[in-house]
Amino acid sequence: MSCVFIDANIYLRFFDSNQKEFKKLLEELEKIKTKIFVTRQLVSEVNRNKLDVFASSIVNYTADVKIKKVLIPEHFHQEHHKIDVLDWNNNRIELYSSNSKLMESLDLFFDENLKEISKSSDAVSQKLKSIFFNVLDPDEDVITLSKIRKELGNPPGKKNDPLGDQISWEQFKKNVKDKNINEIWIVSNDADFFTIYNKRLHLNPFLMDELLSINDSLKINLFQSLTDGLKDYAQKNPDASLISSDELEAIGVEEKKFTRTSVSSSNIASIGYDVNSLTLELEFLNGDAYQYFDVPQHIYEGLLNAGSHSQYFAQNIKGIYRYSKI
Repeated sequence: MSCVFIDANIYLRFFDSNQKEFKKLLEELEKIKTKIFVTRQLVSEVNRNKLDVFASSIVNYTADVKIKKVLIPEHFHQEHHKIDVLDWNNNRIELYSSNSKLMESLDLFFDENLKEISKSSDAVSQKLKSIFFNVLDPDEDVITLSKIRKELGNPPGKKNDPLGDQISWEQFKKNVKDKNINEIWIVSNDADFFTIYNKRLHLNPFLMDELLSINDSLKINLFQSLTDGLKDYAQKNPDASLISSDELEAIGVEEKKFTRTSVSSSNIASIGYDVNSLTLELEFLNGDAYQYFDVPQHIYEGLLNAGSHSQYFAQNIKGIYRYSKI
């Protein structure tokens, strides 16, 4: 029997992307929803954060499509110039005016979406409601074990975060034991779960020991992207009516663009990397985000796996690579 554990940060990506391909991922999840493990804590985390995630994506999106009102200084114009500055400026003003009207309609569109997400009546929330059809509530034993887990500082879960990830993990272990699960898929962007080396993820030894103590022959599959996880699931479960591997691969290209991994740090909230452009993306706890260019992959992996992300950043990235605030 198999089970799929998908972290809340993965589901929240559906509120953070304007790529139409992500709609297919939701449809694929619906097909295997009986295999997906869902807790009350996970659903609550998604619902708590989805509006903020969508609102943040709006800010970035509108910044990309907005046209600034920039004009050429007319006092530099002379008759022999090939470009008529007055005509250029007039055309620019018309373009700016047209774009402003489009921005007004875009703001209306986003406002409608924000209202729908707030009421969970939007298309994504409705799809997720179908996927979250079998939500499990924690019992008192699970809550007690979760509190002990947090006090001891055992993964998953951040030191300063409320009790949450610990509950979901304790429930997941109980589910694996009670239902005699023999193979699991874990999909998460949370560095509490893994160490990454040469693009490969390795499960935290503490979590590995806990799972193998339940079933020493348990097959464990770990992924940072939903498309990779679904692709692997489809390969090992031929009866699963998923879309083709080629289609999943194409969707994965979009999903993996600056997928950030949540980390425990004194000033860094999440870390992302695009292997094709060698661009490192950091989100800081104050909400600011920056991209650092031409960063080798081993520097990214070193930052992600560092005992102190802030110290590694200060010693190996800050002041060394070109950067831009986003």
